[in-house]
Amino acid sequence: MKAAILTFHCTPNYGATLQCYALFRFIEAEGWAVEVINYVPPHNLMQYFKSLFLGRRRSFGNFARVRAFEKFVASHIKLSGSPIFSSSRLTSLDDRYDIAFTGSDEVWKVDSMRKLDTSFYLSFLNPRRTRICSYAASASTVTDLRKYTDIVSNPLKRFHAIAVRDPSTAEMVEDLVGVRPIEVVDPTLIWDFNTENFPPIRTAPYVAVYAWLSPSQMAATRAFAKRHGLEVVCVGCRNSAADASIINIGPAEWLRLIKNASAVVTDFFHGIVFSLIFERPFYALIEPKKRMKLEHVLHLAGIPEMIHEGIGSLAKSSLEDLTPDWSLVRMKLDPLRSSSQNWLKDQLAAAGKVKTKSGALLDFT
Repeated sequence: MKAAILTFHCTPNYGATLQCYALFRFIEAEGWAVEVINYVPPHNLMQYFKSLFLGRRRSFGNFARVRAFEKFVASHIKLSGSPIFSSSRLTSLDDRYDIAFTGSDEVWKVDSMRKLDTSFYLSFLNPRRTRICSYAASASTVTDLRKYTDIVSNPLKRFHAIAVRDPSTAEMVEDLVGVRPIEVVDPTLIWDFNTENFPPIRTAPYVAVYAWLSPSQMAATRAFAKRHGLEVVCVGCRNSAADASIINIGPAEWLRLIKNASAVVTDFFHGIVFSLIFERPFYALIEPKKRMKLEHVLHLAGIPEMIHEGIGSLAKSSLEDLTPDWSLVRMKLDPLRSSSQNWLKDQLAAAGKVKTKSGALLDFT
């Protein structure tokens, strides 16, 4: 049996790539032949290029970072073939898969980075031949899918099963198709990264900073680090006040730096998620545009109090202050992991069953 995943796999973004990797590995572990559809929308590619090499955070180190991501994808994920740059060419993949998933990541978000593209609703696949599903898809709070009813409503109704990552997207999908989809956890939470080997990169103990901190925020981080005898290491970002800034790394090296950190300071969703996965002390900052998903994942983990509006309290914090009750976190997240894994297994088991003559039958269970 053959499965496909369509997501943003070709971006130098740690969260997006590791989401893809985790979903790929989980489905593969269920005994399926899995491919990630090598769809590379030119608009998205151009926006990432501008961000890495023309924006205010540009760096020559990003060339090495892009190459590191390419190597990771080539060695860890099976692609469908050569890059497909035009949505019209995706029809060549019809009837190639028994089941296809769109997601995770914000595949239904519409902003300057991502145009509205019905390819991410699997519109190029025939639901009579392929079971069409989403896993942990999100539109975020930035996009109101109801504004695009004429474009996305019918593609959504072709799905056999829809699973989303957040309540906001669930509400919008319900308004569009009349059935509320199931909410599942981010795919990085359904794959056990702790079974993989991530040896340390650095010998001296350090605080891993996965955030673009202001001078005052970095000063507070350095004060915290100094009191605990730690270096400050920026991972995947840079700051001249850090002891080291490591931006020319791929996902595997990034994971090693997070897992072996004495503490993590982050304002990124996956900075929080992997702090939870590896059970590292962490200080989570709210970045306004990411408020919904940051608050949501900490709510799921049962520790909403671990998110901070500012960084002022970090300088006087202890490592214990940054360490939640991990038994409580496991008690909260483990059932959510299991239910999400079981939902995926149910979709895989249902693939290949007889479809109705009229097409897909909505089944959001």
